[in-house]
Amino acid sequence: MNKREYDILETKENILADNDKVAEQVRGHLKEQGTFLVNLMASPGAGKTTTLVRTIKALKDTYRIGVMEADVDSDVDAAKVQEAGAKVIQLHTGGSCHMDADMTRRGLEKLGVEDIDILFLENVGNLVCPAEFDIGAAKKVCILSVPEGHDKPLKYPLMFTVSDLLMIGKIDVKPVFDFDEEALRKYVRELNPDMPEAAIADALYKLRNFENGELVQKNAVFMDYLQNGIQVSFYDGSEHKAGIVYLVDYKNKDNNSFIVANQWTIIENSNKRPDVIIFLNGLPVVVIELKSPSREE
Repeated sequence: MNKREYDILETKENILADNDKVAEQVRGHLKEQGTFLVNLMASPGAGKTTTLVRTIKALKDTYRIGVMEADVDSDVDAAKVQEAGAKVIQLHTGGSCHMDADMTRRGLEKLGVEDIDILFLENVGNLVCPAEFDIGAAKKVCILSVPEGHDKPLKYPLMFTVSDLLMIGKIDVKPVFDFDEEALRKYVRELNPDMPEAAIADALYKLRNFENGELVQKNAVFMDYLQNGIQVSFYDGSEHKAGIVYLVDYKNKDNNSFIVANQWTIIENSNKRPDVIIFLNGLPVVVIELKSPSREE
């Protein structure tokens, strides 16, 4: 076997590590300037801009307020914020679904913060990508609107573990929607018994969302997760950390769960029912189809 003469670069780990370094620089610079940065995150249409406009009007006579509007395109929100009375800059992400620390740093340089007390970054609208990247903010705020449903912390757990404040918006339409506020609070509490839960959430998200590549590539990623664990990043209350969440205990097999299921129904675009599935710690790792040797097809 030939000796390996090439390097393997774990790009995401390095990208997040580099991002965190820039984020700390941003945080230090803003502290020196006396500027308080808030990272505002939510789904499209949840009410980020409306909340900002109302906040600006309520505070502009007391504090000097600035806003960085991040979006894939357009400057509609920036115009609204400027009209409300804030110093504003529009940031186009070039197709990126989130802001990172370097984008934030460049936005700060262009905007200038010497005359700003409170600075809001309205992040790109979604509940996934913005949660992963530290931008150097003093606080992270998530808005969840009633029409989105109370189950969003179960679907997008990382957002609800890294946020310092959760705001529930559009509560006037609660009677129209099946929105259980107590269930929402229960889910959020269960997700946050302590910060390591954020690492579990990040691992589960990655396990459910490796959609790029062909089937062979996806299987290779899944096999790597099973054998080597999932690299995660999480916030422990004071800083962002990296770690590994393991899916299988290879040292003590008794710590694992094995279940063999017969005729398990898989619901996708159409229902499928493999003859036998073997689950390892809840993960389907073996699928068996039994065929009759007497059938020509």
